[in-house]
Formats: sequence, C-alpha cells, structure tokens
Amino acid sequence: MINPFTQLDYSKIRDINTTLFDVEINGSELCNRTCSFCPRHDPEVYPNQNLHMSIETCSNLVDGLKGIESIGVVSFVGFGEPLLFKNLIECVKIVREGLPNIQHLEVNTNGDKLTTEWIEDLYEAGCNLIAVSMYDEDITDKLLEMKGDIPITLFPRHHYEEEEDYGLVLVNRNEIISDNKLLNVESPCYLPFYKALIDWNGDVLLCANDWSKTKVFGNVNEHKFSDIWLSDEFNKHRKHLMKTRKDLSPCDRCDIPGTMRGEKNYKIFREYLK
Repeated sequence: MINPFTQLDYSKIRDINTTLFDVEINGSELCNRTCSFCPRHDPEVYPNQNLHMSIETCSNLVDGLKGIESIGVVSFVGFGEPLLFKNLIECVKIVREGLPNIQHLEVNTNGDKLTTEWIEDLYEAGCNLIAVSMYDEDITDKLLEMKGDIPITLFPRHHYEEEEDYGLVLVNRNEIISDNKLLNVESPCYLPFYKALIDWNGDVLLCANDWSKTKVFGNVNEHKFSDIWLSDEFNKHRKHLMKTRKDLSPCDRCDIPGTMRGEKNYKIFREYLK
C-alpha cells in the first residue's frame, strides 16, 4: 500500500509566511485506550476528560489559517481519539470549506470505533484520508471491507512489528511528561518549524509530544493564528532549538528524531531569525 505522506507537495513553501505545512487539531481529551507508551496508561498522570473543541473555536482557527497557502495537511489527531470527538463531522466540514485546497484532510484513529457509517460520514464532510494506527494486529482486510467503494484513502499504520517502522517513530510519552528525566539531546528537531498543534480549547501548543502542555504560545479565540505562528515567543523557542535542546523545556526531555520532514522550513526560519 502506497504511503500517501510520501506524495505530499512542498512546492508552496517559499518564505517565512509559507512555512506552516501541517496543522494538527486535538479535538477531544477522551480516548478509549490506555496504551503502555502513553501517559493515559496512568489516570493520575493524564486522566480522561470529557472536553471537546467547540464549533466556534474550530471556526476561529480556520479563519486564522485562511491565506496561508502552504498548508498541505490538516489532521484531527493529538492527545485523544478523534472518533470520540462529538463535533468531529462539523469541524471536518468547517476545515474543508475554509481550506479547500489542502492536500490531505486527515482523521488519525486507533480504528476501534471505525465503521462503514463513520467512513461515509467523514468522506461526505470533506475528509479524504483516514489513517489507522494498528497497535495489536493487522486489521487491514477488515478496514478495506468497511471502506468498500467509498472514494477515500484509508492508510493502515503498522505499529506492532518491531522490525518495521513504516517511516514512523513511536515515542515513549511517559518519559517526556516526567519532569525527572532530562535527556538534553543535541540533535535538531524540525517539528515547530513546519507543524502546529491546536488544543481543544484553542491553545496553540508546541507539538504533540508535549503532553504536559508546557508551552502555550497563544489562543486562536483571542489572536489570529498567523500572528501566533510568527510571534516573538514562538520564535524565541525556535531560535534556542536551532542551537540545542538543552535547557529548553520540554524539548530537553524528548529524544524523538524530529527531522523526517521540515528541513526546508527550518532553513527558512534559520535565515529569518539569524
């Protein structure tokens, strides 16, 4: 099966105003699983909460993204299970109507709640990619049977075979959320240079690996997203990260490689912030 992420178009990334490529939306703080590598494994560390992004917050986010022509991917993913997000269909519609030219409008799910009806509803709302992270077994045949002839891309992500990483990296998020384990990794990370994560309440966070939500750079209900993306505070963090992860919370507790994508965006910021 062809990986749809290997066919992304980066040609619109040209200058500092076109560095944002990937937008992640954490629509809900609910999940039906407690995976061993996830902070949800311990409810005292990261409990399930019945919190959901509102229609208004989603609309404010999309309004702030309009005009950023470099955006290629918008994903409903993050800290919860998107199929438990009560406003998912409505928010998919808002994104598709507001950003009609994005290449992938994705829902990234663990697949437990996925049905043919869900796939039909997501496709009709404007979603063109459903990525399913499989942690226990290969359910590809079951997923394809659900999909049938619905013209949507369904991408199974295999996380259960140790000898294959499928271009993906699983992070031990329990270690990242702990304040007691400083790694001080020297390797670069490009994530904050091309990707943004918006929390259920509209907060713009550092990245999906910061489960403690250490860094909040602004809120889309209070400021236009494009202003937050290029804010002094966000750029201060990027400038430090260009040199080292040491003494830069929460990056000093993270050892994700972080260089799979985004080198072009990183170089644009490096020139802009020098």
